[in-house]
Amino acid sequence: MQTLDGATALAFLAGPYAELYRADAVATAYQNPLWLNAWADTLPPQMQLLCLTAQCSDGTPVAVLPVVRDTTRHSPTVYPLSAPASDYVRATGPQADNPVVAEAITRSLSHLARGGAEVVISDVPATSELGQALSRIAEHGEVQLRLFKCAVLQLPVDVSAMSSATRRDHRRRQRRWNDLSQDHLVVYSRTSTTAEMRAAAPVLAQMHHKRWAGHPAPTGAAHPVTADGLDALLSRCGAENAFIATLAVDRAVVAAQLCLHDRGICYSFLPAMDPEFRDLAPGHALLRHLIRDLAEHGFRALDLGRTVEGQHSYKAQYQPHWTSTVSIVIQPSGRYDPGPASLLDLAYEGRP
Repeated sequence: MQTLDGATALAFLAGPYAELYRADAVATAYQNPLWLNAWADTLPPQMQLLCLTAQCSDGTPVAVLPVVRDTTRHSPTVYPLSAPASDYVRATGPQADNPVVAEAITRSLSHLARGGAEVVISDVPATSELGQALSRIAEHGEVQLRLFKCAVLQLPVDVSAMSSATRRDHRRRQRRWNDLSQDHLVVYSRTSTTAEMRAAAPVLAQMHHKRWAGHPAPTGAAHPVTADGLDALLSRCGAENAFIATLAVDRAVVAAQLCLHDRGICYSFLPAMDPEFRDLAPGHALLRHLIRDLAEHGFRALDLGRTVEGQHSYKAQYQPHWTSTVSIVIQPSGRYDPGPASLLDLAYEGRP
């Protein structure tokens, strides 16, 4: 193992990392070089990029986990680059799911904790070798561990497989939108250029803020972002890796969703809806449009990602494939801290 830092880590992410990504058959859009380099480009000076790199005997890198050392808190914190915003954190490379490599990366994370950093690793797929290696640490009581369920829709969605009650509920909701469209202009759209996406981003950020204004979002809910922060990310990431889908009534957007996409799979990253239109269930309506749109354009799946309190029943309506992710905290002492204001909860609450 080798830990790259500073300019060396940035150069690795901007260069050799892309080949590791291409050689990794199970990497997600959250490991796409466009996405991660966008995050790296926006790191403030108090946050340093590290690349935990596994190498074969001749020095060739075979897997890497990019992480950030954050010195803005009361003590140094280490967490994966783009976490906890990203729903999936994976080591990337052709040997990322090699058990020996996963154990080596886990030892590197533990070494960072022994060096005085609080290590927060969120949303690692539970069935991955890294997820299993991290879970084994928890068996010794050294870390705090949390599981999240994730929902993946295979496209096209088989409506006939839904329960009769669900089909009736969807028809009822659709009739309300059909009636609304008799007297109002109802438009679904999806951005296709970076300029269009950046133009739609402020509305999405504002609606997300409006949705949760005055009360805390559930732990693990879609990551809060500012309009400026979202614009900085999307301007660097570009339309090759992302789009924003919207549903508007008389040109007023009532639901929006930022999605990443790669290798025929679309990932719902930041959904938002206008609470003033709650009775129309605009989020459901947008999701139905998006499902049809993606299927017609050849996408194989829509990953709805991390599922938090209040979301299980609505996602279950679409007959998803359920998976799980593992999130842990390794304290500098190497011990589990059960305090109510746990670092894992803080990780999901407004990290820049």
